[in-house]
Amino acid sequence: MPNKCNVCGGSELSRFGVLPKITTGKSFAASGFKTNGEELVKCDDCGLVFIHNPIIYPDAIIAEYAKAVDTDYVSQMGSRIKTFRDSIIKVEDITRLKYNRHRRILDIGAAAGAFVKAAADRSWSAYGVEPCKYLVKWGKENLGLGTHLKEGTIEDVDLGEFDVITFWDVLEHTSDPNSTIKTAVGSLKAGGYIVVNIPDISTIIPRVMGMRWPFYESAHLYYFTGETLDKLMRNHGLERIYGGMYFQELTLGYLAYRFEQFSPGISKILKSVVYGLGLDGVPIKYWIGQSLFVYKNIGRG
Repeated sequence: MPNKCNVCGGSELSRFGVLPKITTGKSFAASGFKTNGEELVKCDDCGLVFIHNPIIYPDAIIAEYAKAVDTDYVSQMGSRIKTFRDSIIKVEDITRLKYNRHRRILDIGAAAGAFVKAAADRSWSAYGVEPCKYLVKWGKENLGLGTHLKEGTIEDVDLGEFDVITFWDVLEHTSDPNSTIKTAVGSLKAGGYIVVNIPDISTIIPRVMGMRWPFYESAHLYYFTGETLDKLMRNHGLERIYGGMYFQELTLGYLAYRFEQFSPGISKILKSVVYGLGLDGVPIKYWIGQSLFVYKNIGRG
């Protein structure tokens, strides 16, 4: 990773911590949660936290995402679509685009297209881009998304201008968030909106759990707070109009499985209880430090 801060360009960096070595899952997958002992640093100027060592090159990251086979992710598709149904309604309310008949929305890092599906069901002209070949194929075949789900990254496609561009648990995965947002703004209408959901390291959960927080993982190259995200967005003429907690829905069985990163022993007990009682398919809304932010394109003045 770079020796300078991606948000402010600062080169004075302080050691923030070291991730544990946990081999569960895959490093670069939508459902991946794996840590390899990476070193995290914090920019002394703006506070951005990011992986500093080892160096991971952008082309290698995209190549790993492209070839991932992510059955864990699609196993929770019903819950994911339910989450995004709530999300798109919230986006409509915040942006006041609820009654716009010609509204267009683009989801970056769309995985198998759960959000694209939820938005299309609300009569949006919805598109998504995703580098993982397996997830794009799955979304086309199982969600009927056809040409509305494209393989690649935001730099690879040109689908015109959009009223809203979304990043659901994606921006922290990008090798160059500054460049990614710049590209996104280039496809955003004047007065349009960028929606970003992040694992927020300023919340209470990561402060309590430390480096065992499930969102500390190898695939998350950057760790934002509302403040550092605001600074990044201001670089590109974007002003925050909303910030708040973000709740997601998954099944109890899947959450018990994901708890393995925090404690394999407790995860084993949880799975035994949840599956033993036949509760593994029960959906549950949870919050462990996710935050949602909405920014309006006001230009650079």
